[in-house]
Amino acid sequence: MEVKERQEAETATSVLPRKGKKKGILKKAKPMTQEAAEKRKLLEEYRKKIESQLLAKVERERKVLVMCRRLFENDSVSLEELEETGEWISIQDYEDATKERALKGLCGYPLCHRSLQDASKPVGKSQILFERRTVSSVKGRKYFCSEGCGMASSIFKGSLQAYRPMKDVSEEMVRLRAPGLSSLTPVSSLFFP
Repeated sequence: MEVKERQEAETATSVLPRKGKKKGILKKAKPMTQEAAEKRKLLEEYRKKIESQLLAKVERERKVLVMCRRLFENDSVSLEELEETGEWISIQDYEDATKERALKGLCGYPLCHRSLQDASKPVGKSQILFERRTVSSVKGRKYFCSEGCGMASSIFKGSLQAYRPMKDVSEEMVRLRAPGLSSLTPVSSLFFP
C-alpha cells in the first residue's frame, strides 16, 4: 500500500502547476498579412518548381545510367545508338564504359564486337616511335582490340563534353532565388513576418 500511495503522491505533484510565471511554448498566432500571404504563396510555387526540376534531373540521371549500361552490356552498339548516347553522357561516363567493356573481355570501342583475347596486349608503359620522334603512352590502349579501335574511340571521346550536358534544365535551376524576392531578404522574414 505504501508504494501505491507514494506513486499517487508523485503523480499528483507532477500535475500541479509550477509556482511563478508560466512560460508558454506556443504563442498566439498573429493574423497573416496580405504581404506575408503573397510571400508564402511565392515560396510554395518556387518550392514546387524546384521539386519538379530535381525530379527531371533524377530522370536524366536514370536515362544516362541506362545508356551507359547499354554501352557495356551489349556486345556491339549501332552507330545511331552511340550518337544518341553521346548527346547525354560525359567523357568520364564514356571512359568508365570502355573500362567495363574491357573488364568483360570485349573491345572498349562500343561499335566493335571483337574480344580482347584476340588482340595483342601492349607491353610496357610507353611506346617510342622513332619515325615521328615521339613517345606515347600505352595506358589506354590495353582496352582496345586494335589501334584503329583506340583511335576511333579517342575521336568519339573528343566529341563529348567534359560534364554531362544539362538537357531540359531551365535557367532558373542555376539561380537559386525565389521569384519576386531580393537576394538580400532575410530568411527569417519569409517565415516569421
